[in-house]
Order: sequence, then C-alpha cells, then structure tokens
Amino acid sequence: MANLVVHIAIAQEWAKKNKVNNFDDFVWGAVAPDIIGIMNHNSVITHYGNVVKGDDILEHWANKVNINKFLDNNDINNDYMLGYLLHLVVDYYFYNEFLKRNMILNMCSSVKELKQYLYQAYDSTTQYVNNEFNISYNYKNPLMKDIKSKYGNNNLDEKPILYSYDELKDFITKMSEFNLQELITTRKMRRLFNTSLSEGKDNYVR
Repeated sequence: MANLVVHIAIAQEWAKKNKVNNFDDFVWGAVAPDIIGIMNHNSVITHYGNVVKGDDILEHWANKVNINKFLDNNDINNDYMLGYLLHLVVDYYFYNEFLKRNMILNMCSSVKELKQYLYQAYDSTTQYVNNEFNISYNYKNPLMKDIKSKYGNNNLDEKPILYSYDELKDFITKMSEFNLQELITTRKMRRLFNTSLSEGKDNYVR
C-alpha cells in the first residue's frame, strides 16, 4: 500500500481541486483503511480485498483492493466515505500500475522480500513528501497526532529503491486529479501509467 503520508498528501491535493464540505472527515477517511486495519490487525478487510496464499507476488498485490466490493456495500454519501474511496483508489493504482512489473519480478523472489523493499521506500520518502507537499497534521481527529509523531519528522537520507522521488511526485499529482464521481458512476478505472502491473488486463476494477 502507499504509506500514510502519501495518502494525506493526495487527500490534501485532491481537496484543493474538488469540493469537500468537511475537510477533516475527508482526510480521516483517506487514512482510515490503514489505521483501522492496523488496529484490528486485518487490513484485508478494511481494503475489501482477498487473502492470497503463496508467493505469487503479482497475484498477491492485485488482490489487495476490491473497489467494486466496497462500492457494492457502501453509500458514498459523506466526505469520510469519499476519502475512504480515494484511499482504495490510490492503493489500487499503487499496486496495479505504479509499481513496475519487471523491477519487482527481477528484484523480489517472495512477497516477504517485496514488503521489505516497500517499507524501505516508505521510510526513505516520508520527509520528501512532507516537504514537497507541505503536509499538515493539524486535524481534529486525535489519532492524527499519532501519525504526526511517527511520520512528521522522518529525516532518513536513504533513497527509495522501488521508485524515484520524481515518480512518486508524479503519482501523487495524478491521483489528486482522479475523477471519483466518474468511478462511482461507471465502475471503470482508466489506465494512468504506461508501465504497470496491469499490463494486458482490462480497465475494470476488481
């Protein structure tokens, strides 16, 4: 999944370009699937995904998020739910398009190894995202203070391995321009990135 700071950055940028009535609720919805997943020790449920056993890396990531299942079971009738949907959309593209197929398959021999590279990338991009997108943690929900204490002052100098800073910035920008209402209406995902895990697949959400 994209880390929490990336989700906050995308939510903040998305809200600048679209109407959001309750900004605090929207941003909280945009991080809730991860926070609730951590608290309940089951992010599969909060992301409406499917458990995949074994070490098929592509299958593992492709089944982490099921947006149709989320839309079938929820009404997007407030800013919290809209933020929640944005989170799932971001993770869908992160898993299925942003991470590059050849690099992942060449570098990683197991799901465990891939996770190690991902966590390294999360740690090494946190301060960059904080600075580049002027992340604010001043929200009403008290749990946002916990996020700030963990991610607000990360100064690691190590560069990410799986993707570059420029690629991550482009990803955040593209996701902040995503048309959520079109997705709600059509249930279809547009191809956003040229090199993708979803190469050769259709554009329908799973």
